[in-house]
Amino acid sequence: MASIQNVELIDDVRKDALLLMKSRPNIDYGEAFELARQNLIGEGKITEFTSKPFTVDIELDNDKSDLFTDGSHYYVQYAKDNFADILNPDEFTIDQLKAYVVAHRMGVDLKLLVDKNYNAEQINYLAVLLASGKSIDKYRNNYTFDPKEEFVKIADMSEEDLVV
Repeated sequence: MASIQNVELIDDVRKDALLLMKSRPNIDYGEAFELARQNLIGEGKITEFTSKPFTVDIELDNDKSDLFTDGSHYYVQYAKDNFADILNPDEFTIDQLKAYVVAHRMGVDLKLLVDKNYNAEQINYLAVLLASGKSIDKYRNNYTFDPKEEFVKIADMSEEDLVV
C-alpha cells in the first residue's frame, strides 16, 4: 500500500532524475528516473518501499513556545507581525493560524490560500500543493474535501503514471 512517504520518495526520485538529465544531456527521462530510483532504494518498487522512521530532538527557545508568558498566543502574534494585511488573526482558530504560519515559512503566497472556511488539515494540504508548484483551483470553495484521501489518491498512482 502506498503512503505519504512513498509520495515523498517519488518526488525525490523525480528531482534526482531531472538532475541526472541536466548532468547527462543524452539521457532520457525514463532512464534517468530508473537510475535515480535505483540510487535511492535499489531494485524494489517505490510503492513497496518502507521508510524507516527517524527522530530528531529539537530544543525550542522559550520565546518560541505556543504561549507567551503574558498569555498571548505565539501564532496570533506571528500573524499580526507578518501577514495582518492578508488576514485578521481574530477570525481564525489557533490551529488554522498555525497552519498559515507554517505555510508562510514554506514560502507560500498566503493571498492564494487564505479562507477562514478551510480547516487546519486542509490548509496544510493546500500549502504543500502550492509550495510544490501545483494548482489549488479544484479546491477553491470546496470545504469538504479530505486531505488524507487526496494524499492517498496521489500515493496510489502507479509508478508508470508518475513518470512523464
